[in-house]
Amino acid sequence: MAALVVGGDNIESLRQELLAQGIQQVTHWSGRKHVEKYNLIPRNIELVVVLVNYVNHSLSSRVKKEAKRLQAVEIRSEQWQNKARNGEKAEFTGSK
Repeated sequence: MAALVVGGDNIESLRQELLAQGIQQVTHWSGRKHVEKYNLIPRNIELVVVLVNYVNHSLSSRVKKEAKRLQAVEIRSEQWQNKARNGEKAEFTGSK
């Protein structure tokens, strides 16, 4: 399974958690580059994690539409960075 993380600067703790959950490949888009809203989600992506505090609205909307088109599970989170800093473990929940 492959995952795409959209947003956030330092996602290493999130990457490690995804790998521990059985994700084999993690791709990251920072969400800071204007041109990223034109990126297409790779076909092998089955899970999309959007860190909404770090992504502009147009990119967030585009990623949501693309994830739906690919029938990928999408998780939107405002909390991941804060939980990682505090040493807490975040749980993943989402639906297609």
